[in-house]
Amino acid sequence: MSKKHSSSNSTANSTSKTKQRNAEPRKVAWYLLLMPLLVLVYGLAYFHKGEVLALNYGGGWDGTSYVYLAAAPPNEVKTDAYRSQRILPTLVVRAGAEIVQRYVSDPNVLFGDLFYRWFYGSKAEYDKKPNPSLAVEAIVVYFFMWYSLGVLVLCGLLWAGIAFAAQLSFAARWLGFIGIMGNFAVMKMTLFYPTLTDLTALFLGLLALFGYVAKYQWIVLPAALGGLLTWPTAFPLAAILFLFPLTTLPGAQSSTAKEYRKEEAFFTQSRVIAIVVAVLVGMLTAYFLLFQKLRFPGVEESQGFIAIVGIIFQMVYVVFSVEGLFRVMQEEQIVSRIQVYYRQSSVYLPIVIRVCMLVAIWGLGWYLRQGYINNAAPVPLNTEIFLAGSFSVSVSKPLLNIVATCAYFGPIIALFLVLYIPILRTIGKFGLGLPILVVGTVFLASIMTESRQLINLFPCLVFAVAVTIDRTFKRSTVGMTLLLTTTGVIGILGSKIWLPLNFPGLQEFVMKGGSYTEFPMQRYFMSHGPWMTWESYWWQAPIVTAVVLLLAFVLRYIRKSS
Repeated sequence: MSKKHSSSNSTANSTSKTKQRNAEPRKVAWYLLLMPLLVLVYGLAYFHKGEVLALNYGGGWDGTSYVYLAAAPPNEVKTDAYRSQRILPTLVVRAGAEIVQRYVSDPNVLFGDLFYRWFYGSKAEYDKKPNPSLAVEAIVVYFFMWYSLGVLVLCGLLWAGIAFAAQLSFAARWLGFIGIMGNFAVMKMTLFYPTLTDLTALFLGLLALFGYVAKYQWIVLPAALGGLLTWPTAFPLAAILFLFPLTTLPGAQSSTAKEYRKEEAFFTQSRVIAIVVAVLVGMLTAYFLLFQKLRFPGVEESQGFIAIVGIIFQMVYVVFSVEGLFRVMQEEQIVSRIQVYYRQSSVYLPIVIRVCMLVAIWGLGWYLRQGYINNAAPVPLNTEIFLAGSFSVSVSKPLLNIVATCAYFGPIIALFLVLYIPILRTIGKFGLGLPILVVGTVFLASIMTESRQLINLFPCLVFAVAVTIDRTFKRSTVGMTLLLTTTGVIGILGSKIWLPLNFPGLQEFVMKGGSYTEFPMQRYFMSHGPWMTWESYWWQAPIVTAVVLLLAFVLRYIRKSS
């Protein structure tokens, strides 16, 4: 057979496969409705069987401020500079409650049995009170619950849209769905503690990612604006995805001898660079431990020897992640490909326009925030306290960041750890935006053990895992079924929906200054890294290790069976 004929057949086969792949999502677009429908069914089931935080009628700790703002007179909707960054969900709930109450005046019609079960045990228990009355806090939190359910369903719809836009295979799209939903952060936390802004941050992260993957860049701008009023790191996430849109970088180029030697000289020092970065992180941690005595309230203090061991493990984590990044950059010639792309003069004007649009969005967000800031109000958390608390807690237990992140976000994080190098190779083909966010999240996780602070970045990690499974693993039906089943079961068990977090006397326990390190209060705080006790750590760390090893075995089985 001639080379020309062979090339023709190859081109035809490639075209046929492309058409088949492009047609596949249209045949199975039913999951665009099925995914949010499943989330809705779960949410309604949780409404009838689940629990709401029995502290301040669900307002909890930080959430009480948002409850007050949702119920305050219009001229008193003011807060401190920190909470003004998270005021958007409160404003939405406030507006929704006003609209509903305008048309429904009878509380029994407005609320129903769910309201009384959540906040009073039952309607019968409410009627037994000497002077039964509806607490304003309970009414507001009730609206927060319905708001959370609506946003949760939208998150399911957005992930379905992302999977559709990326043309993920059946296994990859459902693995991503399990990754987003099957964890403590979403299945339990969002409805158990509905007054926080975490769920809205997750929604905005998914919205920005959808705009990036689907190449609808205008969608990223509302996510950026909403992020300025919802979550401190939401605007930078959207800005990076908007500034560096999804583009196909040129393929690996054959470098000249001079360019090759220059690039090789840089990457041969990758381990040295990784060690230098790790030492800098370790020095910062030691500084905050020794000289900055600011700590998060109620956390266990780091002991001398344990802190040293923690710093060593932290540095090992940084070396592994940074060196892995440089190694993949060398193998895939990512730096050279980026240089080739940005040497084109046609890319500069769009970048300048995008920067100007982001500056305008930031200015608008800053202006809107000023209307809700009370400059006399004390700020509960500033940058200094956040950095000092995060660095000092990060080494209180060996690799606490990994244990806490897996405990909070579920088995998809274990898959991310196992697939770290293949993930870097895969996302290197997605331009600059997604790789910057994924690598940045890995680095931030070395010091941020309160994993919920990373929730808006979480969708990027899930997408990275899903697209890597889709692009680097052959479709073994048995293997993928095993992977989905294993991940799903672990996700449900790890979500702790089976574990009651409330207990009799919780309100009194907290009001009297009860320790977060004591059980049964620790049942809630064991999933939040800074407040995870040694007892919780010692039984969660082996479970996380076992999950990582199990999923590594499943992936190895898939490779061999393909």
